[in-house]
Amino acid sequence: MEKKIPRHSAFEEALRVLDRRACTERELREKLFRFDYPATEIAAAVNECRKRHFIDDREFAEAFSDELYRAGNGPRMIQMKLARRGVGREEIRQALSGDPDREIESCRQAANAKWRSLRGESDLRKKREKLFRFLAARGFSSAVAQKMISEIRENDAINGKANTL
Repeated sequence: MEKKIPRHSAFEEALRVLDRRACTERELREKLFRFDYPATEIAAAVNECRKRHFIDDREFAEAFSDELYRAGNGPRMIQMKLARRGVGREEIRQALSGDPDREIESCRQAANAKWRSLRGESDLRKKREKLFRFLAARGFSSAVAQKMISEIRENDAINGKANTL
């Protein structure tokens, strides 16, 4: 990949990057490296951004995990996505250690949406298996996925729907 020629100082370029989207410290370093800034200038720019609270991996992890929970992702998926973006283990642990009901609610949201999309499936066993695989792929534990399947089964039974689990 061809490196770009810097037109601004590394700090100015860092501000441009952060103006477009929040990123982790590692992502910022990588973006500045692509512009062929010297390592010392990159380090100084990142340190200045950290000092001014423009980047904070802990805050990024918390905000990103909240966003992913709202999108129906489980803690395993969130952990993987945060690690890919360069967030440290301790920051990930802190971001995921919040409200324990957050995982249940996120799973409920994802399970209900998927359940509605499986209306055309007539084989209930296959429908249950598809829902379980979907929830596992979204990063939910098997215990939470089973709990949601049971909850949907109970809700369908209470509502008198013929297509129950």
